[in-house]
Amino acid sequence: MTYPKSKMSTGTTVAAVLTMIVSSAVGLPAQTAPDAATDLYYLSMGACLQARAEHLRTPGTSTDYSTVIVRDDMEITHGLPASVGVFRIEYLDYAALKQRYTRSKAEFPAIAIAPMKNRGNLLIVRCWDYRVSVRGRKLVLGVAGGWDVQWRYDCTSGKYAVVNVERWTPRM
Repeated sequence: MTYPKSKMSTGTTVAAVLTMIVSSAVGLPAQTAPDAATDLYYLSMGACLQARAEHLRTPGTSTDYSTVIVRDDMEITHGLPASVGVFRIEYLDYAALKQRYTRSKAEFPAIAIAPMKNRGNLLIVRCWDYRVSVRGRKLVLGVAGGWDVQWRYDCTSGKYAVVNVERWTPRM
């Protein structure tokens, strides 16, 4: 199949393409960091990590749960601070999770934050608790459970308030 030749010169074609690229880039809004004081994903992550630390805490042991790996998600966790409360956060994408496992050769825990859902008058942010490993050069995220952070909007204060942080486990 043959296509008709363009009547535009090469210079005109390049100029047209450059104009389209520049004009599309100018219209893009700059991505700003979320406000940690009001970002429900960030606040939910803090509630999840606190609940996780309490769940894992065993009397008589001194295991430190203050450093946490969180799966980086461009839509949810991108731009969030590297700490929440007493917890230090290391955000890793899928490639970095795989690389971390390859270096350590040991399964390790990681948290992921799912998009919030609306359930009646509540907003639910689900935090997944994974065990990360690699099998056959493929990243495996084994679900160990997690927490649902339930939010309700308080009209009098104009803010969202945590109603409940509920542990869930996988159903088999």
